[in-house]
Amino acid sequence: MNTTNDSASPVAHASSIEKVNEYEVADEFSPRVAECKKLVEPGVSQKVAQDYAAVVWAYGIIWALFAGYGIMLWRRSRRIERDLEELRKQLAGSP
Repeated sequence: MNTTNDSASPVAHASSIEKVNEYEVADEFSPRVAECKKLVEPGVSQKVAQDYAAVVWAYGIIWALFAGYGIMLWRRSRRIERDLEELRKQLAGSP
């Protein structure tokens, strides 16, 4: 700890802002953080692009399954309606 009283100087004030409870504050303007971002950024963007493609494919498959199920239900209801109409005709024609 610094025992001299230079808290009135702007340099001492700036250094006290950079350290909080003996830990260095890392903000987005820190050169270290900027360098880490430069190193990690290409891998992260590639991973995000791969994840995005997987999500798009998953949504596409799910929507295709819903559409297929809807078409199947629609065709089934049309078949049931035809059968019902045929039964009505048979009942109307029988004595």
